[in-house]
Amino acid sequence: VSSGETEWTASLLTSGRMTPPAIVDNRVYACGYTREDTPIVRCLEADSGERVWERELGDPSTQPVATRDRIVIGDGGDLVIHDVADGEQLATIDVTGREIRAIGIQDETAFVLSSDGLFAVSMADGSERWSVTGTPRADGLAVGQNTVVAPISSDTFDLDTSWPCIAAFDRNDGSVQWYYAIDDGFDPAIGAPPVIADGAVFGMSNTRTGITALGDLPPEDS
Repeated sequence: VSSGETEWTASLLTSGRMTPPAIVDNRVYACGYTREDTPIVRCLEADSGERVWERELGDPSTQPVATRDRIVIGDGGDLVIHDVADGEQLATIDVTGREIRAIGIQDETAFVLSSDGLFAVSMADGSERWSVTGTPRADGLAVGQNTVVAPISSDTFDLDTSWPCIAAFDRNDGSVQWYYAIDDGFDPAIGAPPVIADGAVFGMSNTRTGITALGDLPPEDS
């Protein structure tokens, strides 16, 4: 970060849905394909790019999400859990055939953006805690201390427009906290997953607004 010089590279074929990688405790976890088109998850040393381990996947559809002890990947309609130490598959959670678009993990709960909405599932036993029906508008979501923020539109939102929305839901029960429709324009779309930082949600669209900050921002430094 001090010079911008390339320290190492590691060849990995990947798609937009499977990037970016996850980084925890000086290791990088990335999904992609081998030269023979075999889907894999790979662990690399962050300081050198040296390969630590590699495991084959079935049909990955999301970027890896890493915690201190495990990696979770949307793979073939399931949440597949791997050990961070050696990549061994620990468990599989069936999400009843939903197409998985994005995953967020917090306090033993997986928050999943799927083809038919947003839902929360227990990492311990695979039981569904809550679900919200809707249409995903981009891949990716953000998990805060009390809320889950996702690019999703729903018929339950009291809007007179079909514009794509960014919405916040209570982490405990999925109740809607707020929703925001991006501004008008030709074929409006959400261009990147929402990000939570400094008490606000930041969203990006392809319309004239560009980047929008939603929520309470700290005062500017004088």
